Amino acid sequence: MGKRKQLKDGDVEMGNDGRVGDESSDEEMEVVNVDFEWFDPQPAVDFHGLKVLLRQLFDTDAQLFDLSALTDLILSQPLLGSTVKVDGNETDPYAFLTVLNLHQHKVSAVIGNRQHCAANSFRHDRTCLSYSP
Repeated sequence: MGKRKQLKDGDVEMGNDGRVGDESSDEEMEVVNVDFEWFDPQPAVDFHGLKVLLRQLFDTDAQLFDLSALTDLILSQPLLGSTVKVDGNETDPYAFLTVLNLHQHKVSAVIGNRQHCAANSFRHDRTCLSYSP
């Protein structure tokens, strides 16, 4: 902490920004410039990155899903969705956006089982993710 100048009558000098004395030199703000790039999901590149993001998204409920099958389902529609990356197309995504038609994919095990489980979750112990059609 910097020294404060004592003025007459015990007042403390305030800087232009409302800080006491010259404390602003102690707090240096670092700016990080990041250029985010948007790409279509690509199975050859994004499988492991999307699977990790899904695991983080579902947290403790991730064990209820077959994350590999869900990742494959997302990557099976490459023109429907986007991945957000920083260092070009060959890196893991930081985020993704997609849409899954639950009615169309209800025959797949990963979606069908979750819909059934979610329908019963409000009546029982809420161990599954919620879903409202």
